[in-house]
Amino acid sequence: YFEPEYDASRQRTTTHDTPIQGRPTDLITVDLASFDPALTGRTIVGRVEGGRLQPYPERAAIGVASAPVLAWANAADVFFLQVQGSGRLKFADGTSLRAAFAAHNGRPFRSPGAELIRRGELTRDNASADAIKAWMERAGPEAARDLINVNPRTVFFALEPIRDPGAGPRGGQGVALTAGASLAVDTTVHPYGVPILLDADAPVLAVIDAQRRVTRLVVSQDTGGAITGPLRGDLFWGTGAAAGLMAGRMNHHVRWWVLLPRGLNPQTLSRSE
Repeated sequence: YFEPEYDASRQRTTTHDTPIQGRPTDLITVDLASFDPALTGRTIVGRVEGGRLQPYPERAAIGVASAPVLAWANAADVFFLQVQGSGRLKFADGTSLRAAFAAHNGRPFRSPGAELIRRGELTRDNASADAIKAWMERAGPEAARDLINVNPRTVFFALEPIRDPGAGPRGGQGVALTAGASLAVDTTVHPYGVPILLDADAPVLAVIDAQRRVTRLVVSQDTGGAITGPLRGDLFWGTGAAAGLMAGRMNHHVRWWVLLPRGLNPQTLSRSE
């Protein structure tokens, strides 16, 4: 994954017609470890209705009255901003702000790319981020929003100044991500701050820089709703179009080695334990 840069507007326009929204005041995130230590690393999201905690509404039910509007952008750009979890917004007056991850609505992620494959609009071989965005642009804003709403999950943001243009956004660990060295993992399996040696097939990258493999030492510093299981990880490639080119074409099998202090006896626990 990467940190994209998108044009944005402080007011709704014909080209910037989809809101980038802040965290709703009624959204509650519950750390389940506060109730049962066996549930460490697990959270639920909802809101209180009638004295009970209920699941937060799906994306399609969240309008501009539900959460503060921070800025406006193209529908496809807003969707991919949410997929990446953060990004930089460029305004017409020359200012840039970071849209940093603030929360999500707790719903599972459903891929619009998989939906386009199901409809026969794309094939598994060409369902890249670029192909999905191109389809949205051809289909128009209404069809793009309908496709985006297939995914019940939505992400809320907070706008932050960019004090160091060379630093990445903060990951789940709370520190700035480093291009090519920060890995998003399933935190129910891997804790933050663990060094992991990756060895991944990357034949598609040969078109870009003749690199046929990605072999490097990384650190677990982030997470994501679609990252589940002990051998699933997303490598942070950096900020901007070049990083996006690498990230959008990287979807390959990987071997990895978790590096732990000598003498430590690692234990693997099932999710039910």
